Amino acid sequence: MSLHPLLPRRNIAAWFGALCFFLMLAALLDGIIAGGRKDPLINEVVPGESIKLSGPMPRDAERLDKLWLRAADPAIGLALEEVRTGFWLGGQQWQAEVTVPAQIGTGDHIISLSARNETSPKMTQTYTLRVFASPKALKDASLSLTTSTFGISPFFLAIIALPLGVASGVASTLLSRKITQDLRAQGMAQVFRVQRTPEGQRIFFCLGSENGLSEGDELDILDAQGSTVIGSAVASVVRAADAESLLPEGQSAPINSFVRLRQ
Repeated sequence: MSLHPLLPRRNIAAWFGALCFFLMLAALLDGIIAGGRKDPLINEVVPGESIKLSGPMPRDAERLDKLWLRAADPAIGLALEEVRTGFWLGGQQWQAEVTVPAQIGTGDHIISLSARNETSPKMTQTYTLRVFASPKALKDASLSLTTSTFGISPFFLAIIALPLGVASGVASTLLSRKITQDLRAQGMAQVFRVQRTPEGQRIFFCLGSENGLSEGDELDILDAQGSTVIGSAVASVVRAADAESLLPEGQSAPINSFVRLRQ
């Protein structure tokens, strides 16, 4: 049984927050790696789906009626929509809607765009529609481990994990403050840091002169459950809100153990 009823809740909140931040970082890394591996000229679709396709305007072409957009499979629907300014690098970009028929065969289908008066194949923009038989097949082929495993975008997972991690961290902090206040009222504190030195193990805890502790005061050291005395120490450095103690030779105390002011 815990020394304080809020300790298990604090520990759960802390571990859950750490898990959320780990998931967020892992998801972001997964998404960045998958995006770097993906060919930007390949668009993955399923039969019956419509997507937006865009690219830089060819030279000497300023309007949509100067463009020639075609697909190797005439069943694929193509509709040029607008000319707009590129979001990242500026410049003029064309945008089109591509509609994949429900009866199209799986595999790669080529879409090309060029200016109507262009004769050089090198100036032709070529895009690939990679058609999968079903959404499941598309998910399984994803370069993202998050998407192929859970069927969601890694960036969506990161967005969900971030506020959960922040909320858990705030909850853990508030619970820790409440626990610290209650323990101080009893002349006790939890060990929050353990340091090994040539002289021996030094422990740090949130019990200070504001709580009636003075240098030279004797302390009992209790286990992480606060039920068994496992050693003793003397307060060697005392500050307003916290203190430290050098344990006698041969003694040690684990992190999250407790100290209690000896009466």
